[in-house]
Amino acid sequence: MLVRFAVEAVIVLVIAGLWRRHRPPVAFCMALAYVFWSLFAGMCSPESSPIDGFKYARYTFYGFALYHVFRIPGWQGRELKMINGFVVSLFLMQIGASVLHAALFGRVEWRVGTMTVSGGELATLFPLFAIGGALGYYFYIRQSLWVMLIALSFTIVGYASGKRAIYFLVPCHVLLCVLIYLLRSEHLRANTLRRILRHAAICALIALPLWLYGMDRSYGLSSGNPHASVVERFTDALRFASEYERGELSDGRTMGRTSTSIKILRFLSSADIWRILFGFGPNAFSESRGEQEGGGYGFSTLHIAYGITGWSMDVVSIGVPGMVLFLAAYGAVVRDMMRAVSIETLPCRWRAIHFGVLLGFILTFYMYFFYSGIVVTANPVTLTLLAYAGLLTGSVSRREPMSVPVRQHWHYRRRQMITLAGGS
Repeated sequence: MLVRFAVEAVIVLVIAGLWRRHRPPVAFCMALAYVFWSLFAGMCSPESSPIDGFKYARYTFYGFALYHVFRIPGWQGRELKMINGFVVSLFLMQIGASVLHAALFGRVEWRVGTMTVSGGELATLFPLFAIGGALGYYFYIRQSLWVMLIALSFTIVGYASGKRAIYFLVPCHVLLCVLIYLLRSEHLRANTLRRILRHAAICALIALPLWLYGMDRSYGLSSGNPHASVVERFTDALRFASEYERGELSDGRTMGRTSTSIKILRFLSSADIWRILFGFGPNAFSESRGEQEGGGYGFSTLHIAYGITGWSMDVVSIGVPGMVLFLAAYGAVVRDMMRAVSIETLPCRWRAIHFGVLLGFILTFYMYFFYSGIVVTANPVTLTLLAYAGLLTGSVSRREPMSVPVRQHWHYRRRQMITLAGGS
């Protein structure tokens, strides 16, 4: 514990030094305001302290500090290439690690590749984020069937951790990726569209039996009837997911994310102004306080057994202003990135990364409102997302524009030089 806080103190000192040399962006200031509000909420709660406030918000602060660091101009092309290669290697490593864990230990929720052995929500967040990045590579760099298959193979991470949500979220996420790509492509050739549809159809044929195999071995999603048709299996799985989301125990405690969110909204409509502003304290979900349930995603005071998401975690812990500041910080990052970077002027490799980062922010907001509080705490996906958003807003946006793919750009420059030489 002391070593961890010592390391974090060094991080804070480094950030303080950067503040003096480089003006911080609005997003970082919003994240800092989020931290100060958490400290203030800790002071105003009799069950908490400012230290609890810092412990609650510090990982969000570290993520935006990373955004500030990577946003500073000066990263060279060779350094950016090394960063990309390192990140891709780590992501691909998770597939092999998940296969190994499933073979040696079975499907256990608390093991997620090499990233963590203490939680399962990351096994849903990571595959979706990785699929968005890999499909960006497919759309903008290499439209190969193998690239699309590798993109879908990140689902193995969720399967190895026993996450049932992947069977619903992955198909929806892939469709969203395709839709966003089509909306952003002004001059899409018919051959390109046919190639994408052909590869998607082949992947669907390969994935369907694997999807059914995984669902049959997931609690609640299995129909229990080996002779059931594909439609019946998906219908039973959707029925279970709907009942799970709206779940409520006999004693009135909520179990599903939808029912829990509705309960918190009802609580806010009748709560006093103090609870609305400061919540129940930043340590509301800590084990030491004794009010948490469901592995940290339940709160006994409000009769919640499970189902806390990101926004509800902020509201319960540090009040509605904390939620607003969190959203303002991420909204400022998206705004700065979209203003600073025009995808038409990016090299094809950074177009792919821009696509993955944009999908990553959509995924972050979805997780925050509907799935999990993992985006509020530390996780490698959020840190990677903010780091790349910083690069896109800083060094990459200031590089030489390139409105066509690299190979076409080189041939265009060569033809231009030949034309000039002939004209002279």
